[in-house]
Amino acid sequence: LTNLDIDAIRKDLKELVKPSWVTSLPKDLGSKRHGKLKADQWRAVATVFLPITLIRRWGSSQNERIDPQKLEMLDNTMDLVNAVIVASRKSIGPEDTRSYMFYMSRYLKDLKRLYPHLKLRPVHHAALHLGEFLEMYGPVHGWWTFPFERLIGTLQKVETNDKQGSLIAHHPFVTNHILGEMEQTMLRTFIATSNMKNILTSPRLPAVLQHCKDMLD
Repeated sequence: LTNLDIDAIRKDLKELVKPSWVTSLPKDLGSKRHGKLKADQWRAVATVFLPITLIRRWGSSQNERIDPQKLEMLDNTMDLVNAVIVASRKSIGPEDTRSYMFYMSRYLKDLKRLYPHLKLRPVHHAALHLGEFLEMYGPVHGWWTFPFERLIGTLQKVETNDKQGSLIAHHPFVTNHILGEMEQTMLRTFIATSNMKNILTSPRLPAVLQHCKDMLD
């Protein structure tokens, strides 16, 4: 995305009247100030906000001089959009699974062709296995990991010095982990925060500390 594309997305975010069930996004989307997006925010970006802007900018029929490369990029993006929409349905059948695999496979194939210097990540490989999970377990709403995503987001907000520990394997099936400063800081902070929440939600909390409960909201 160019800076002009990002500016157009931000402008649409301010002007778009969205349904109440669509997750809200930061107005300064794309800047470092708002931090990382949550999983459901990424889904809203992919299925709602991005198509609205990019279809108008890259593929509008009113534009007589459509850039062929931009049009291919739009088609590629819409394959990802369709894959996410199909995978997020609350009712999944065999035809839906085939549709998901069709869109995702074509998306990744064209992604590599359009962006030859792009390095595919493990998440791209994992996306090709999602069809198997849809067949075995049904709609993702029944087994997705939003609680764990929230926990990861909480840990990512802990201030650390990024000095990680190391792994020492003493047995092919047993791996011991030596905690580094980063892991110890995250562990201590998480435990201290949990203990504080337990104290502030206790029915035996002294009256003088009752006003501190607002910190949990």
